[in-house]
Amino acid sequence: MSSSRQIYIGAYLVVDHHIEVNRNERECGNNPHHRCTSAHHSNKFCGECGCEIKLVKKTTKRRLTCYDAADLFGFDDDTFTNVHRGDKPCIWLATAESGIDEEGDGGQREITPEDIYDAVNQFKTNYQAEMQLLEDNNVEYSMLFGLVIHYT
Repeated sequence: MSSSRQIYIGAYLVVDHHIEVNRNERECGNNPHHRCTSAHHSNKFCGECGCEIKLVKKTTKRRLTCYDAADLFGFDDDTFTNVHRGDKPCIWLATAESGIDEEGDGGQREITPEDIYDAVNQFKTNYQAEMQLLEDNNVEYSMLFGLVIHYT
């Protein structure tokens, strides 16, 4: 398995919002603190004590990703790319042009305040509907401009 380094320069969203997620977890009927993580999920009995395995519904909180938001609020799921940062708020990168042209000598380019202003305004225009959906659903976010290096 390989990874690829991605470099993004432009406007992006930092989303600090949690959602509750329901999931089923397999637990031993004898010891509810013991999660049955057997490779054979079709097993009906605990491999340690032999008691019947029960499916227990659990609710956990996790950070809202751009893919969750697409499902919940109805925008296209490839509008943004999500960058996970552990316990820190998620970064949502634009999948369309960020507004900075890659011109210049040898791949180098000076970014001026006018470039930043234009890129931020282009981002606001391109993603106005999605940002309005976030606001309508009380999702906390901020829009920033900068360099994001991440791995895919």
